Amino acid sequence: MHRYIHPLEYKKERKHFYFSSSLWKFAQGLIQIFIPIFLYTSGFSLFHILLFFALSQFIRFINVPLAIFGINKYGTKHVFCFSLIFPVLFFISFSFLTKAPLFFYLSSIFFGMIMAYLWVPYHLYVSKITPENKRGRVISK
Repeated sequence: MHRYIHPLEYKKERKHFYFSSSLWKFAQGLIQIFIPIFLYTSGFSLFHILLFFALSQFIRFINVPLAIFGINKYGTKHVFCFSLIFPVLFFISFSFLTKAPLFFYLSSIFFGMIMAYLWVPYHLYVSKITPENKRGRVISK
């Protein structure tokens, strides 16, 4: 269990964190909407589209325990900063998706790594900087 830190101690940091995470969530939402559309218009079958997401969820399933191990050993912020390389690798591999079949699998793997190494520390950090009984109210502001 982590120590509760008063919200005033993190007020400025929390504002920046929520602003940047809101932008990231908006961009991620747009991307997740258009991934299946892009795959379909690029000539991939419905089976391959489902395979893309199934593989990414499998990679997420495998890497969440590793992310938790990293959080315990190095800390939430360090794992979060480490995870920022995966979106870059995902976008690079996704841009070459139609060039070679390898990039289809690489982009799916990096997509799963994003979900494991980015969102687990994010949610732990949010739970650390918000009071337990007012978490929904603080996050909605």
